Amino acid sequence: MPTTQIRVPIGQTTMANGMAVTLASDQSAVPVIDTRLPTALGQQAASASLGVTLSNENVQDLYIIGQSAQTAIINNIIPVTAVSTATDATGYRSFSCQIISTATGGSFIFEGSNDNVNFQTIPVFSQLILTGTPIIASIVPTATQLIYVGALNVRYIRVRIATTILGGSIQAFTKLMQTPYTPAVTQVAQNNSANLNANIGSGTITTVSTLSQFIGSAAGADGTANPTTTGVRGFNMLFTGTTWDRNYNNLEATLLASAARITTQTSADIINYNWKKLRVVLDMTVVGTGSVTVTINGKDAASGKYILLLAGAAVTTNSTNVYKVGEALAAVANLIAQDYLPRIIQIVVTANNANSATYSVGYNFGS
Repeated sequence: MPTTQIRVPIGQTTMANGMAVTLASDQSAVPVIDTRLPTALGQQAASASLGVTLSNENVQDLYIIGQSAQTAIINNIIPVTAVSTATDATGYRSFSCQIISTATGGSFIFEGSNDNVNFQTIPVFSQLILTGTPIIASIVPTATQLIYVGALNVRYIRVRIATTILGGSIQAFTKLMQTPYTPAVTQVAQNNSANLNANIGSGTITTVSTLSQFIGSAAGADGTANPTTTGVRGFNMLFTGTTWDRNYNNLEATLLASAARITTQTSADIINYNWKKLRVVLDMTVVGTGSVTVTINGKDAASGKYILLLAGAAVTTNSTNVYKVGEALAAVANLIAQDYLPRIIQIVVTANNANSATYSVGYNFGS
């Protein structure tokens, strides 16, 4: 009887090229090699779970309580036991290190390295330095509990006791974090010391070029010089052709408080910054046999002479008298003048006789 040779390829093949087999009905289950495969959903203990390697993005913040009561010169006080080697900060982007200190002398310093051999000072920021200036030198401890923060731009970090701690000891409580360092204060600086020496908080600027027109929190001033560089004004300023003035709201002022007078009263020059209307009120309370007349003048810039804008009638009774000047007003003899207001205003209360009269004068500028 002839023999037929059956050739079955070794390895995986298609069903058409494979040999059919029949599995036994009592075939046992495939054995589980690792008994730590989860048998239920949900969080499991580490001993009952398969070990995995987390990516750098999944690294959790790391808290390290350094060895207590450190005084001797040593390279790194961050670990639980102070050591000569640095702390590997792979996967972390920033740090926060609180130095608990009872000391009064000595020094420590923050250092970093990528090769774990050559270390240099790394900048840290103290919670007490509100200007955001980095510390790049050794630090003398005091009896404090200061927190120092900074960016982790190196693989290895250490807090080294540079000189023996005196008068007490120090201990480091460190947190290595995944989040990038975000400064609490943004510091403006440049690569030279010129042209950026500003004291904006007090409203003054010193030795500044392009920032010289800032106004700070101090009281604003009128008659400010016209800027020769880029100008920034904190108030709405109006240009006079020579200087800048603030844009005023309505202004009320007392020219003469209520009192008995027998002579003519002439005001000093009153500056009209940007108003269009003026109202003057004379309140006569004890006229007796006195008599006064109010006049409102404007000063001519070229000649310096005062030009009459409005002349009131003589006041001989106890009464409240209102005088107005404005280009949009309808003129009324002795009471309202239809005219624009010049830059300089003068108010005169003329005594028509030498008899005493008690009165007050106030004025109001409006837009």
